[in-house]
Amino acid sequence: MRIVLTPTRQSIEPGREAVFSLTVTNTASVIASHQIKVLGLDPSWVRIDDEVISLFPDDTGSTTIHLTLPLGVPSGTRQFVIEVESLTPPIENEQVRGELVIPERSAMRLSLDPPSTTAPKEARIGVVLLNNGTSEIDARLQGHDDPEEVAFSFEPEVINLQPGEQFLATGRLRAKRPWFGSPKVRSYQISTSVREQVVSTQGSWVQSPRLSRGVLALLGLVIAGTIFAAVIAGSLSQVVDRSNANSQLALQVAQASQNKAIAGTASISGSVKLATTQAPVSGVTVDLYQTSNLSSPAASVATNANGSYSFASLAAGSYDLSFTGAGFSQLWYPDSTTSANGQKVVVANGQKRTGINISIGALPVTVSGGVTGLSPAGAELALQLPAANPLASVSTGSNSGATAVANGIIVAKTTLTASGSFSFTNIPSPETYQLVLTKNGDAPVVQTVTLASGQSQSGISLVLTPGNGVISGTVEGPSGPIGGATIAATVGTATSSTVSLTTAPKLGDFTLTDLSTPADVSLQVTAPGYAAQTLSVTLAPSQQVSGILVTLQPGVGSISGVVTTPANTPAGGVTVTTNFGSKTLTTVTASTGKVGSFTIANLSVPGTYTVTFSRPDLLSQTVIVDLSSGTPNATGVNTSMVTNSSSVSGVVTQTSGGGIANATVELVSGAATYSVQTASSPTPGAYLLAGVKPGTYTLNFTRVGGLPVSTIVTLTAGESLTKNQQLSPAAAITGQVVHASSGQPINGAVIDLYLSAQYAPGATPLATATTDSNGNFTLSNLEAPQSYLVTIAYPPGSAPATSYNVTTQAGVTVCAVNGSTTTTSCQIQLQVNG
Repeated sequence: MRIVLTPTRQSIEPGREAVFSLTVTNTASVIASHQIKVLGLDPSWVRIDDEVISLFPDDTGSTTIHLTLPLGVPSGTRQFVIEVESLTPPIENEQVRGELVIPERSAMRLSLDPPSTTAPKEARIGVVLLNNGTSEIDARLQGHDDPEEVAFSFEPEVINLQPGEQFLATGRLRAKRPWFGSPKVRSYQISTSVREQVVSTQGSWVQSPRLSRGVLALLGLVIAGTIFAAVIAGSLSQVVDRSNANSQLALQVAQASQNKAIAGTASISGSVKLATTQAPVSGVTVDLYQTSNLSSPAASVATNANGSYSFASLAAGSYDLSFTGAGFSQLWYPDSTTSANGQKVVVANGQKRTGINISIGALPVTVSGGVTGLSPAGAELALQLPAANPLASVSTGSNSGATAVANGIIVAKTTLTASGSFSFTNIPSPETYQLVLTKNGDAPVVQTVTLASGQSQSGISLVLTPGNGVISGTVEGPSGPIGGATIAATVGTATSSTVSLTTAPKLGDFTLTDLSTPADVSLQVTAPGYAAQTLSVTLAPSQQVSGILVTLQPGVGSISGVVTTPANTPAGGVTVTTNFGSKTLTTVTASTGKVGSFTIANLSVPGTYTVTFSRPDLLSQTVIVDLSSGTPNATGVNTSMVTNSSSVSGVVTQTSGGGIANATVELVSGAATYSVQTASSPTPGAYLLAGVKPGTYTLNFTRVGGLPVSTIVTLTAGESLTKNQQLSPAAAITGQVVHASSGQPINGAVIDLYLSAQYAPGATPLATATTDSNGNFTLSNLEAPQSYLVTIAYPPGSAPATSYNVTTQAGVTVCAVNGSTTTTSCQIQLQVNG
């Protein structure tokens, strides 16, 4: 099999499509199907026009591979492998590498939440920053208004955004509040600079005056009313005096009926705090109900900035307290969702009940979004309370629920699948959380999420990127720098590698990038002809280590062993080929002396060698041998060869028992055909098909006049398949000869058989039979379908007394009289004199 990828390297922008052409050539001698896979990229990024290509021998086919990277993939080089595997024996596997180059591009989008706000002296806004480029950005927000009357401040001042990351910053606007007139609309602009390009968005702040037009109009009406009241006061004073007593009495009665609870010397006070952080909550409505009347509150207050509340001048009695607020679930003191399960607060006259405190929680919310990157499958994502060192709060393994750790509390945790999507439900709010994304071999990601009361957040985007650690240095040997050395860095189960430079002036230099930090990195350095060297380098967060000097010592080794035949005898003349990179060495096993032995010397150490054994009559075999500085000489690389052909054998029998001689056994696959006749002795029906090439065949069994049988068999090299088969009897003609007058059987009548088309008087019969004592006869092993002439003569030597034309049927015995398969009453009546 041969495969060619065109092109092997292509530049691509995230969100756009890169198209590659793959050409496959079938070098096998049989028709073969080839399955195509793309490894190293997320399956959702890949579309293959034809995933399976079927080709005739020496035929060539092609397919198109479409690769689309999602938005948010960082700049850099992404390597992938295209694997083509033949689905038809012998199984072959070929791979070709390709590269996607994502160019560096800086881009950002700003938006305001909300774009317009109304506030008196100070306004608070949310600024949404989205990095929709391919490179990391440090954004510093700025505010501006044309009169320059507004003071702007932002938290945080500088926001670091990875490609595809979104962040919600807080902005505060302050300006002098007007005393009179209409509300003042202040237009402003929020902006930031991205690589010398300004990105901005517009907003508006409606600032209300201290005294609005409505208040001024009301003052005018009050003044006018006062003057009018002074004019008519004298004339109405007597009327007022007479009705005053009655009015005061009515007012006292109404107040007594509606405010029975506010008529004593007792008091109730307490505070409201968040259930998650125990921070005080202001603006929560506290309703006081008399236990005997829960339909409407007797009094209501709101918690102050410290979360405190109080009820004074209460009459002695039993009370229920209800706590409600925007975005919070209603709660009855102390922690019930219904009044029936709440606790009563009982006060006596003059008693001051303090410490009637509750912890309130918001309506549960959902935090959801997606993770993009090379491969989010297996990454750990934790939602936790803010911590100074958020990565220390995350342990390996997958769980959910609150888990206390040294640096914070993990509220929820999950292990991502290949889709990268996540959803955390029943999350307490309001609160600020950290999303901590970790995966072995990739850079950890920490993103802050601020939740308002009862407000879910969706569409959160996290980007899993390679680490930002760097290790660089030089590889040298006793004679100076070594070019072409392989430097492999391992962090956990993730491995990345590079090759030292092969040209001056930086011969032997190497650089490993995108390493996970912080981490302990294991470096293994290998080069042909040198012993491997392993060292450990510790990387702090974002650390770049340079000046690493690796010294390799020369190494030489060998591979030796013995090759045997399928009969376990030494195999001479076997070609032994050793491959290491582009270097190939060949030898032949000994045919004299120590037959079958071989040795390949002067091999570079360390190295992984592919050793192939081949001989025309034997199936080629390949083994992998590793040579290291500890074991430079690999001995005992012994191989037992198998024949490169296969065989099929067995016995063909009749359903009634007994072997069938001269039956035909045939193997067919395309133009290849193997055929043999079954033996008549010493074992009737035995057969052997030898020297058959491996492959899938149709195995056919046929006999003269019988029904054929076919089956599918697959043969591998060196296999000896045993396949016994039963066949139905061959075609036959039968009958019974009797006296026409008495119906008694005639013994000794002569039955001759001829081909109808070739019969002539005096012709030699094809077969002859004689009736037994019951008058019965059978002519067996006949061709079918075929037209025969059957003659009956009695006594022997006389001319035929009668004859019949009969057509045989494969595998069936028919009646000589009428060719019917019903033979129980197949009588031939003869007139016999005397």
